[in-house]
Amino acid sequence: MDKNYTVVETSKLVATHGGGHNYDLIADVDIENGHIGFVGELAESVDGQQTYEFGTFSAETIGKKKAILVANPEWDYDEGKRINQALYNYVNKAAIPFRGYDLIAGDVYAVSEGAFDVSGVDEIKKNQYLVLAEGQTTLKVVATEAETEGAGFVARIEGQAKRNWGWNAKSGKTYGRPSIVYFVHILRNDIVDTATAASVDE
Repeated sequence: MDKNYTVVETSKLVATHGGGHNYDLIADVDIENGHIGFVGELAESVDGQQTYEFGTFSAETIGKKKAILVANPEWDYDEGKRINQALYNYVNKAAIPFRGYDLIAGDVYAVSEGAFDVSGVDEIKKNQYLVLAEGQTTLKVVATEAETEGAGFVARIEGQAKRNWGWNAKSGKTYGRPSIVYFVHILRNDIVDTATAASVDE
């Protein structure tokens, strides 16, 4: 049965071409590709490699940590489970290292709808903005640029496209289905001095 996990495409990230860092990360829960977090402390549970704890943003860390994008290759070594090889059936399992990438202003990536918190809008549309959300690994969709004021991380929806994630079996049966991806353009991913901003407001 389809799991409908988030799928991400990273071809227009600077970090995939050597212009930024990628990280080995680990979490104690499953983490979907295309989701957002930050690089935490070195993980003591992993020997022999430089692996970091995956951090989920809180009120204390939004604006104080730079966001990274989770984008591990969709590996499934069990060739007997053909149906599970659809990209939307892949998730980064708890306690197994996965890959994350720096996000730099100007980067663009494509991602399916599961990467977004749409609680504040009716639908995802071009020119909507994206900000970090407390306690979530999804980006919150906001309708106007004014709603991003003071945020260290801001992105914008640049459009959408249809993808057909699937394959044809030898029997001729087609697995998979058409899906919509949204293009996310990173406008900034900065550390902001929230203490200074608070004192100015007062």
